[in-house]
Amino acid sequence: MASKNPWEKIKHLASEIVPPVMVLREQATLLGEATGGVVQGRVESDRNSRYLTHMLQAVVPTMNYYAVNLLEIRHEATLYPVFVIAPWKTMPQVKCDNVDNLATVVADLLSSGEVQNIVASLLAQASQA
Repeated sequence: MASKNPWEKIKHLASEIVPPVMVLREQATLLGEATGGVVQGRVESDRNSRYLTHMLQAVVPTMNYYAVNLLEIRHEATLYPVFVIAPWKTMPQVKCDNVDNLATVVADLLSSGEVQNIVASLLAQASQA
């Protein structure tokens, strides 16, 4: 008796999903381009038994690779929903149900005065290092 293959469509399904970490990697690249590489974006990942956590950091190579966490995202194996946490902000985490919602929330948080001030301060200090 031939068994039915439950995995027939898995590659197609996977190709339609954008992992949340890709949103942070894109922002990391944009940060480096915006500052001419003086302040670089880096994404660090951590895994525990339940969640995958990805942190977007602003890194200054001329300051001995000093790094500041700008945003953190956390999700389970299913990827969505994803929770966005801004460590510099006194707010609860924001739940995003899809990649478009995540990209909007991340862009809004990174455009905030707090993050712009952090990055501008790093840029000013890097020029003195």
